[in-house]
Amino acid sequence: MKAKIISGGLYIDGLRRIKVPSIIFAAIIFLMQFIVPLLSAAQLSDYRGGGIVVGAGEIVNGLSLVSCIMTPILVLVAFYSFNVRSSSDFYQSLPYTRTCIFFSWLLAALTVSAGLILIGTGLGYGVRAMFPGLYILSGAGLGDVLLSAFAAMIFAAGCVLVAMSVTGIFISNAV
Repeated sequence: MKAKIISGGLYIDGLRRIKVPSIIFAAIIFLMQFIVPLLSAAQLSDYRGGGIVVGAGEIVNGLSLVSCIMTPILVLVAFYSFNVRSSSDFYQSLPYTRTCIFFSWLLAALTVSAGLILIGTGLGYGVRAMFPGLYILSGAGLGDVLLSAFAAMIFAAGCVLVAMSVTGIFISNAV
C-alpha cells in the first residue's frame, strides 16, 4: 500500500471537527471588520477633510492578532481526540499513517485560518469602500502584510503542535 501524505477524507473530517470554533471566529472577524469601520464612519460623518488614508496594515493588523489566537485553538480542537483514549484508539486503528493524519488535520486548521484572514481582509476593504469620501483605500504592502500574517499563523500552529507532542495533556497545552 502506497502511503499518502494527505488524505481528502481526513481533511474533510478535520474541517468537520473545527466547524464550531470556525463559525465563532468568523463572527468575531465579521464584527471586527464590519462594525468598527461603521462606528468610525459615524463618528467622523461631519469630518470635512479630504479623507482618511487606510492602508493594508491597518486592515490586516487586527486579523494578524486574531490569527495568532485562532490558529492554536483550531489546532487544539482538531487534535483533541488524541488526548481521549477511545478516540485515539479509533484513529490509530484506521489504515492511515500518523503522518497522513497529522498533515491532513493541520492543513484543515490552516485552510480555515487562511480563508478567514482573506475573507476578513476583503470584508475590511469592502466596508471601507462603501464610504468613498471618508476612507481612501491603499493596497500598498497588502502582500507583505498577508504573508506575515500567514507566517505568524503557521508559527503559532507549530508551537502548539510541539507543545502537544511534548506534554500530551490538553490543559497544559493551553497555558
